Amino acid sequence: MKKLVSLFLLLTLTAITTNNIAPVEAKLACVTTKECEAQLQVGSECIDGFCSNPFVEGCLKTMLGSLSEEELAARNIAPEVLGALGGRVCNSDDLKDNDDGSSFCLANEFDYFEIRIHNANWEANIFVAWIMQIVMMEILNVPVTIGLNSGLTKASSFYSPVNTLEYSSIAYSWDAMQHDVDCETTDADCVDVMPEVWNGQSSKWISMMQQGFIEPVDGCGQVGKMGWFVPGFTARRDDSLVSYFGLQGEQNRAKLAQAFKRPTTWYEYCEEVSTNNCTIADEVAIHYPESEAKAGKYFHDGEFTGYFRMLPENDCTSFPDTCTGYFVGPLCTWSTNVDAQLHWNNIVGLKPDGPSIPNHGYGYVSQTEIWRAANATKSDVMMWWWQPEALVEEFSSSDWSFQQIILPTVTDVCSDARIGVEDRCVDDITVRRGDPL
Repeated sequence: MKKLVSLFLLLTLTAITTNNIAPVEAKLACVTTKECEAQLQVGSECIDGFCSNPFVEGCLKTMLGSLSEEELAARNIAPEVLGALGGRVCNSDDLKDNDDGSSFCLANEFDYFEIRIHNANWEANIFVAWIMQIVMMEILNVPVTIGLNSGLTKASSFYSPVNTLEYSSIAYSWDAMQHDVDCETTDADCVDVMPEVWNGQSSKWISMMQQGFIEPVDGCGQVGKMGWFVPGFTARRDDSLVSYFGLQGEQNRAKLAQAFKRPTTWYEYCEEVSTNNCTIADEVAIHYPESEAKAGKYFHDGEFTGYFRMLPENDCTSFPDTCTGYFVGPLCTWSTNVDAQLHWNNIVGLKPDGPSIPNHGYGYVSQTEIWRAANATKSDVMMWWWQPEALVEEFSSSDWSFQQIILPTVTDVCSDARIGVEDRCVDDITVRRGDPL
């Protein structure tokens, strides 16, 4: 029998409107268990120099299990939550390591089949997946795993013994939802639920619904808005940059090329900028990156401030007709229309130049690092982003708060002319730009 899966939709209401994905470690370094208990929660231990996850046996059990009956009654906690204080149900990750998992989880007494949730490659989706996992495993006693396949689920789970924030290698798991098996029975990519899907994927979910692979899409209660952003610092320096009127045409080419320099990785800085290959600490990098993961970073707190540099492409004296500044856009697998917006709005002075082919975008982690680098180095940057989002909130009270750029008002004709999911990652940029209205 064909198995249907659920899908949650994040609506985007805005006038505009992925391959460098890296895991973000949420691990906390430690020397003693007391440090872990102070920073996280009683139950966390210092193991091999890092704090363990205190919630392995259950979030609610860990947070509320030490309270007395009087304290629980005073908090007026719902009976369903009180029922979770005994712990959580086991999932297949638990049973891989223990014959019955009885040492820290409960048997699946109702014999529910396990649900697999995709973690995607941005933070909000992971957090929603974790919340769903907690509710289902601790209150409803339904086993849940998180990840693209069984080889990845243990590290991606909220209950992972190691504190990591694991991103999927892909944004949307459409192919992995086209299955007719319980995900715990296969090692292939297999997903039952995507918690967050943006409306740029509408052609894909319509096709999937028509084929019977997913259930009807529904809103998840969030309203997301995509846009282009510059730091408040940049907007105050030159307020012409906060509207597309100040970006269009040849008359603005040199201004954009001068303002928006190219983000530079730690490796690039040491190999191409530093006069001593970072063998001597300077104000940008205190040493050469020790690992491949660090080499690709655009910012690393306390070790690499980030660096924005002028390249020949920025040189309007030598190349007055082709010089450009750099635009920081997302991966092509996200709901992006950057190529079309730059072209049809005649913004000739900006171009994407990230490492991801074919649209020269950046992964989620790299984009957050670039914004932090701009803050640390007091540099201008223009970036595709969205709100609500944690990075926007983090910088909201600073000079690097996200200032949205005004782009042309969306129309039904414009919206209908946007390219579909299948065309965003083609090599031909004329296809990615779409047809004229």
